[in-house]
Parts: sequence; structure tokens; C-alpha cells
Amino acid sequence: MLDYLEAFEQLLHLGLKNQQEREIIHVILHCCLQEKAFNPYYALLAQKFCEYERKFQMTIKYSIWDKLKALTECSASQLSNLAKLLTHLFLERGLAISTLKVVQFSELDKITLRFIRQILIGVLLCEEEDTCKDVFRNVAQSEKLKLFRESLKLFIQHFLVRNLKSDSIPEKQKSLLRDRAGIV
Repeated sequence: MLDYLEAFEQLLHLGLKNQQEREIIHVILHCCLQEKAFNPYYALLAQKFCEYERKFQMTIKYSIWDKLKALTECSASQLSNLAKLLTHLFLERGLAISTLKVVQFSELDKITLRFIRQILIGVLLCEEEDTCKDVFRNVAQSEKLKLFRESLKLFIQHFLVRNLKSDSIPEKQKSLLRDRAGIV
């Protein structure tokens, strides 16, 4: 079985041009979403493409934006896999969390709410606090992202901190969520 680095090298050496090359990203996302359980292989492969060249990063971003528009059409496993993929890419700096700026936080349906909640819990509960802070650094400092920043803060306070169910998350993680809620 190929590891993700071998796959990355082989995909690069296919000699594809422009649109064909961008199809690699679409196939990676498609495969990731079709798995019954999240397979980190696709997250690592997507991460490698993001690190390699900005055009791949932009292709992933635009593909994610398309997926965000159609979340209600995704199965539960697809939503979970996409959320875990994004959490990985945000934590590893493959994509900026501002990728989520297209989400209309004022008009969230239940599916989108759960999806965003899963991503933010994954980021905020990251083992390394500095990694968690790095995810939000650009959002916290950018004047252009002020509305997005305020939307994130409100979401975190209302849907994460205030709605911590007593049995859904261990007490240690609840405490960590409360502590890190102010990072944004």
C-alpha cells in the first residue's frame, strides 16, 4: 500500500496540466468523503498538496466552499469526514480557518451548526495550545475578518461553552473548551 508521500510524488509526476491537475484535489476530497470512517490518509495527502503549491490550496478552498453550500445533501459519515479533514487542515496550517467565512452564521441550520461545532471542538481541544492559537491568529488580527471573528466568538460562546452537556464531553475537556473559548 502506498503511503501518502509516495502517492503525492506519483500524482505530481503524472504530467497533468491545469484543470486536470486540479482534479487531483477533487478526487482526494471525493475519496475522503466516501470512506465509512475518517481515513487520515486523505487529510495528510491534501495537506501535502496545500504545502506544495498555493494553487492546490486554493482549489481545496473553493471545493470546500462548494461542499459548504451542499452540507444538507451529505450523509452523517460524509459530514464527519469533511469536518475531520478541515480540522486537520486548519491545525496543520494547510488552510486558514477563514475558509469558513462563507458560512452564514446568522442563518445556521442544524446540520451546519453540528458541522461547525465539530470542527471548532476539534480545533479548540487540540493538545498543543500554541497550535490552537495559531489557527485563530490571522482572524484575531485582521480587520477584514472582523465580522467573521465576531461570528466565531458568538458561536463559540453560545453553541460550545453554554451548551456543554454534562455527559457528552469529559469534564477535563469542558474545562479546556472554556479556557480556550477566548482565544478568538
